[in-house]
Amino acid sequence: QKFNPRLIEWLSSYHRVQTIEVTRYRQFVSDLLANPAEIWRHAYENQTTDAGRTLLLVLFSLDGQAYIGTLERAFLTLHEERGRRYGFERHADDFRLALRELAGAFITPITAHTIRVLDPSVLDLLNVIVRSAPANAIDLVRGAYRMDQIASLWSFANSRQSESVLAVLRQDADVL
Repeated sequence: QKFNPRLIEWLSSYHRVQTIEVTRYRQFVSDLLANPAEIWRHAYENQTTDAGRTLLLVLFSLDGQAYIGTLERAFLTLHEERGRRYGFERHADDFRLALRELAGAFITPITAHTIRVLDPSVLDLLNVIVRSAPANAIDLVRGAYRMDQIASLWSFANSRQSESVLAVLRQDADVL
């Protein structure tokens, strides 16, 4: 259902073929085709800067697409919040650098002034990321620039499989 050429390229790379046992490869391919978010996980966790992860979380809170001006203001608000909370450095050009870092890998322009996630499986990954680390939900509420970001997060928290997110939001209700 979520087939794309990048997925097939990733599945058939020499490194991937070499690291999976021959007897497990068919199941590995089936599992990955059913849940392609795993392709993105390694890059998100190991090859993406704090600013890049913040930008992806902002896009998650904006349903995967945003006008560049809105995206920048929402990024700056969340990046400041996360920088304070986790103690990472912030620089004046973080937004521009995050856009460049993620372009063609996680995000793509759809018009001269609008950015979206490259593929629906990127949003699938972000669903998994927020569910597995619900503190991201608190960050998104504290660092929200627009009310629709909170509404989107609240809708996500109330969806099936997001009980952990809802529990964290209830536990930290003063944030809401």
